[in-house]
Amino acid sequence: MQLLLESNGIIGFVDGSHPCPPTIASGESGINSSDSSSAADCDTVLIWKMHDRAVMQLITATLSPVAMSCVIGSTNSRDLWIRLKGQFSTVSRTSIFQMKSNFEIGT
Repeated sequence: MQLLLESNGIIGFVDGSHPCPPTIASGESGINSSDSSSAADCDTVLIWKMHDRAVMQLITATLSPVAMSCVIGSTNSRDLWIRLKGQFSTVSRTSIFQMKSNFEIGT
């Protein structure tokens, strides 16, 4: 999955190198809601969120039911990635045995 994300230039959404752009609330620092730069900032955030949701959909489309249960409640692709990494990056004797059992059943 990481190779797929890297090859499509979207790994930054999950590794944190392309975070959601900051938003400036209307009224802060003298900026009012009619200011065109704040509208552009809002559009930038909306576009980032659309791309982030697409990354989440891409990842969840590949998950098994067990893996899917680990990411329920994730609010963005980075959160989803961290949960999956935490759950499946640790290799133990039990997880190796489980993988071998799954492989033998599947063949």
